[in-house]
Amino acid sequence: MNQFSQRIVYIIVALLPSLAFSQTDSLRSIAIDSLQEKKDSAKFFSSSSLGSLLRASTTVSSQGFLWKDYRHIGNFLEETPGFFLYDLGSAGQPHLISLNAMDATTIGFFFDGRPMNEPLTGQYDIHLFPTEMLERIEYIQSPRSFLAGMNANAAAINIISKSYDAKRPYTRIFYSEGAYEEGLFDGVFAQNILRNMNLNFGVQRRSTDGRFENTFDDEWNVRSKLRWNVSEKLNLQISQLYTKQKTGLFHGINPDVSEDIFDPNFAIVVDNVARQNILRWDWTLNGEGFFFDDSLSMTSFVLYTSSMQREFSVQNIALQKIKNDYRSAWSGVFLRQQLHYGNVSFDVGTNAEKRFANISDTLRTMEENYFSIFANATFLFSENIHAHIFGKDENYLQRNRLSSGVQINFYTHQRDELFLGYQRKSYQFPTLLQFINGNMPDGAYDILNAGFCTSSLRKFSAGFSFKYIMYFWSNQKLYENFSPNIFVHYRMGKFWAQSSAQMGGEYLLQKAKISGATELQFRDNYFNNNLELQFGLKSKYFLFENFYVPPFPGVAQWIIDEQYQNGTVDFLFFAHIGDAIVHFAWENLFDTQYYIVPFYPMPDRNLRIGVTWEFLN
Repeated sequence: MNQFSQRIVYIIVALLPSLAFSQTDSLRSIAIDSLQEKKDSAKFFSSSSLGSLLRASTTVSSQGFLWKDYRHIGNFLEETPGFFLYDLGSAGQPHLISLNAMDATTIGFFFDGRPMNEPLTGQYDIHLFPTEMLERIEYIQSPRSFLAGMNANAAAINIISKSYDAKRPYTRIFYSEGAYEEGLFDGVFAQNILRNMNLNFGVQRRSTDGRFENTFDDEWNVRSKLRWNVSEKLNLQISQLYTKQKTGLFHGINPDVSEDIFDPNFAIVVDNVARQNILRWDWTLNGEGFFFDDSLSMTSFVLYTSSMQREFSVQNIALQKIKNDYRSAWSGVFLRQQLHYGNVSFDVGTNAEKRFANISDTLRTMEENYFSIFANATFLFSENIHAHIFGKDENYLQRNRLSSGVQINFYTHQRDELFLGYQRKSYQFPTLLQFINGNMPDGAYDILNAGFCTSSLRKFSAGFSFKYIMYFWSNQKLYENFSPNIFVHYRMGKFWAQSSAQMGGEYLLQKAKISGATELQFRDNYFNNNLELQFGLKSKYFLFENFYVPPFPGVAQWIIDEQYQNGTVDFLFFAHIGDAIVHFAWENLFDTQYYIVPFYPMPDRNLRIGVTWEFLN
């Protein structure tokens, strides 16, 4: 099939209407409709985690992960309209997520409410979180996202860890392998050690030899969590994450000296020596209590501490090995109180954090304190109209900044929603690395976010939203951007599909970036419900004009003044047999040669197989 025909196939698949996928509670449960699940979730989740994909906020549940193809949490986020994954084409490379062309430093990642972005670079490596530990992903869009933590101007991603109630030992494994010795293993064990206390433990290993020279990756993650239901009014949990990673940073393929950048036999990497070693610890103590007569007035707190060491090793012109250590640490407390008075609810809180960074034990050492207070008032004028007024005061790097915003939601029969929100002067504080290097940006965002969602139970849902983003530098408008998103879900019997498209202008070049994704799936039971099968296609399509890639660790800054478009199609197959789900992925069916970041070739045609298996349950 020639290149033109392939692009026609990609475009047709990417424009197909789509359906909400079914989800399961466990390996033994039957599929339930995702729209119904979102409706039922209102009984448990807070208002900040409700909604569909394009509403002001949403929840992505792990109940659907069993029937999805994934390697890391970025694969879940990239299916949400507006998100784009800067995929470097090889496991372990420092991929990054952007949202409506806003870079990774404007997206706050949180784990059970505590910040995960390390202070030196202001970013979080999506590879470092073990996928089998997460229960759900709470995604809060702007304008309210900045309330969640520092520099969460574009969005706040809160990863909620799994909790178990296992009177008997519970064990589960996830295993997947593919080309170039790529493997992913995750094992989980959980059991109640007392009637009101549970302990779970997990180990994840990810590794690959890599398709090109110096693209190896070897990661270990060890985690544990102790949950204690002290009483009906108080719950405590302590969790620990340990991550160790060794990765070869090949910095892409050099197109000037390579005969073929996609062929490992003829592709010459930019760097065949550079290495990155990461050692990271995260400790978290969470508490939730109900100390007032109102059962909806919850008090919560988070105590946390993290440390991270990133070691880069390279060679100089004289072939001498040079090492640079980048160390960072951060510890803090987050307090939050919810109060309700009639048709008005209040959410107030504070966050205090101590941040430290050091480069190679030199004088380039920095310690800073961050402090913020925030408040959100929600007015329920009726079942159909909700309004939010919120603000936040922050103090960091001897700067005191006040941000504010408003959001209005209109509902029709609890199926349609129109929302409109505005964020005024949410500040983007510099990272410690920027401060150490003498770069002290004084930036702030004004963001207008609006959208509409509609759905008919069990069959159809669709939505459209857009963001109008203005960035100010020292109170002068530097640039502005308009970014629309659209999605369609459709279901008919045992067949469903989902499709989304987005456009985001790159800030520096003011040029368009368009991307889309579509998934078509069919699921049914056979042999008296003893065998459940799901199979289908997954497609991605993207187009860039004036290709710009922002710099981030391990990736050079590239600007290509031309139009570039491409896409790919994958075949997915799942079989639910007994207590196991066998998954099979035939990636890149047409063996398309493409890249998302120049010049990091994406994987060629690849077969990947794996299994998710519960036992001793």
